[in-house]
Amino acid sequence: MSYYFSLCGDSTSFWIRPVCRCVNKKHCCYTRRLLEKDNYRIENFSRPGLTSFDALEMTWNKIVPKNFDINFYSFGINDASLRSYPNWMARKFGGVIATNLSILDRLFLLIYRFLANNWTQKQMSRFGFSKPWVTLDQFKYNVEKIINILSKENNCLIIFTTIPNVSERVEKILKGLNKVIINYNKVLLKLSNKYDNVVIIDLNKTFLSDPNIYIPEGIHFSCKGHNLVYNKINEVIDEWAVENN
Repeated sequence: MSYYFSLCGDSTSFWIRPVCRCVNKKHCCYTRRLLEKDNYRIENFSRPGLTSFDALEMTWNKIVPKNFDINFYSFGINDASLRSYPNWMARKFGGVIATNLSILDRLFLLIYRFLANNWTQKQMSRFGFSKPWVTLDQFKYNVEKIINILSKENNCLIIFTTIPNVSERVEKILKGLNKVIINYNKVLLKLSNKYDNVVIIDLNKTFLSDPNIYIPEGIHFSCKGHNLVYNKINEVIDEWAVENN
């Protein structure tokens, strides 16, 4: 059976860095593998840096009007991440070169680079000055709003992944991040009991603390990590298809 399928995730859903050296590179990322399946007609709304705010906006403006059978979401790390700089600053100055910037913007760029430096972030999180970009209450509101908007339109399957714990390397820079992630995941895990059409894929159970599911930087998945997520998504959809046909 064919399904109309939406994907909405952050960079963890499609980035493998450094470039994968697998023989068949196009089969590394789980979103790319899903896009190649014959029985899925998929539209991919994923983008780097996506938060629950972005996912909610995307749902309302682009996903709801298309009436998908399956809606898949994978975000949260950008919501929960402890940052010493505001989200707007990262969006405006991330990857920007000082060329052709105004004097004021150059000043903000210098401030951003200082705050985004690993050493600065480590010190800020160590002394409790770093905060999540999206509060826990707001994250919960955004996720439930997404579910309610979609559920009013049709009896679709809605899949969320939990936020996987970051590696030891990242935890050393953003001290306490994994403890924060636990609270955000509690919000997600409760949803499957509250809504019949919602399935939560617990990535920490899927990965079983295997360090090889990450690339060296400690947040984005390796080929092994992407393969585990791909298999779990198909397992969830196959079970849902059996129950609904």
